Amino acid sequence: ENLHSDILCEFLNTKGKHGEGARFLKLFIKLINDLANGKVSVNEEDFENAEAIREKVNKIDILISNGKKAIIIENKINNAGDMHRQLPRYNEQVTFNNIEVVAIVYLPLDQYKTPDQTDWNDGEKVAIEDKLVILKAFNGGNDYYSWVEKATKNAEKCNNKEILNQYSKLIKKMGNQIMGDNKLNELNDMFLTDNGKCLFESYSKLKEVIETELPKRRAKILCDEFTNRGF
Repeated sequence: ENLHSDILCEFLNTKGKHGEGARFLKLFIKLINDLANGKVSVNEEDFENAEAIREKVNKIDILISNGKKAIIIENKINNAGDMHRQLPRYNEQVTFNNIEVVAIVYLPLDQYKTPDQTDWNDGEKVAIEDKLVILKAFNGGNDYYSWVEKATKNAEKCNNKEILNQYSKLIKKMGNQIMGDNKLNELNDMFLTDNGKCLFESYSKLKEVIETELPKRRAKILCDEFTNRGF
C-alpha cells in the first residue's frame, strides 16, 4: 500500500509539493459526502488548510487534520488484512488528543472487502459505523478511480496532471484484474451448485449441437438448395 498511500497523501495535503492547495482534497471530500449519502457530512471549509500525514500518528495510513477535526484513511488497495481492532484503535487514538474524527475512509481494491469487525465490541461497531465510508478503488461508479480522474482533469500544473493520469491507468488496470478474478470465482462457485451443474450439462449439450448437429443441418440445407436449382 505504500505507493498508493504516498501518492494519495501527497495530493490530499493542502501544503503538499503539488502546489495546488486544497484543490484535490475538496474533490475527495465531495466524493466522501456523496458516498456517505447523509450519514457523514464533512465540511470542506474545515479542512481548507489541513495537513495530511503518513503513519506519523500510531501507524494510521493517512490522517488529514486541521488540529480540531480529522479524517482517517485506511488504505487496503493491496487487500491486506485488518490488524487487531484496527479502526476502533485509530479512532480512539485520534479522539484521545481532543480531535473529532468526522469520517473514517476504508479503501479496498476488492469491491467485496469490508472492515473485519470480529474483534470489535458493540460500542465500537456503533461508533465506527456512524463515521465509516467504504470507498472502493474501482467499481465503475463513485470510486477512488473516479476521484483520480477528476483530480487529473482539475489539475492546473502539467506535472500533477501527468502523474495523476499515469496513476489512474494503474488503478484501472488493478481494478479490472480484481473484477475479472471475482467474476471467475463467481462462475466457479455457480458451477459447484446443483443449479450450476444443470446449467453446465445444458451448456455442454448446446455446445455439442452447435459444433456437430448444426454443421450437418446447414450442409443438408445447402445440398437441397443446390439440388432444387438443378446443380
